[in-house]
Amino acid sequence: MKLCSVVLRHQLPVLLQTLAPPARCEPCQSVKGPPGQPGAPGPTGSMGSPGYPGTAGSQGYPGPPGQQGPPGLKGDMGPRGIKGSKGEGHSGPPGSPGQPGVQGPRGSDGIGHPGSQGVPGKPGPPGDPGKRGSPGQPGVCDVSMCYQTYNVRDDFFSKGPNI
Repeated sequence: MKLCSVVLRHQLPVLLQTLAPPARCEPCQSVKGPPGQPGAPGPTGSMGSPGYPGTAGSQGYPGPPGQQGPPGLKGDMGPRGIKGSKGEGHSGPPGSPGQPGVQGPRGSDGIGHPGSQGVPGKPGPPGDPGKRGSPGQPGVCDVSMCYQTYNVRDDFFSKGPNI
């Protein structure tokens, strides 16, 4: 936005002079504009002289404890102590089982009792088919079965002759 206003301020009078017909007028007087943008920062200066030494600081806190030192030499043996009182004894746990013994001699034959009845067996395979029988008596014809075939009656819902 600022760039546009700067361009218009400098270029608008020139543009208007080129578009207007040549006429004799007094030369324009320019008005002093606002100050420009600040410049870039300068280079770093040289180092100054060292300052005076400061006053002594306050007393600090004590530090953490140091590491443990090596173990010392073994001391002399002390005097022998008084004999202790007799303790109470208890029986210990049972021992482990021993090895198996030698096999004994064969015993004499005894008299046994009859055992219980066994489980019944499974059924056997089916038997062979039987021989063919002799022919039967000749059949008898039922007349009621023939009525529908010969269309003797007109009543289709009838189940037989009307007796």
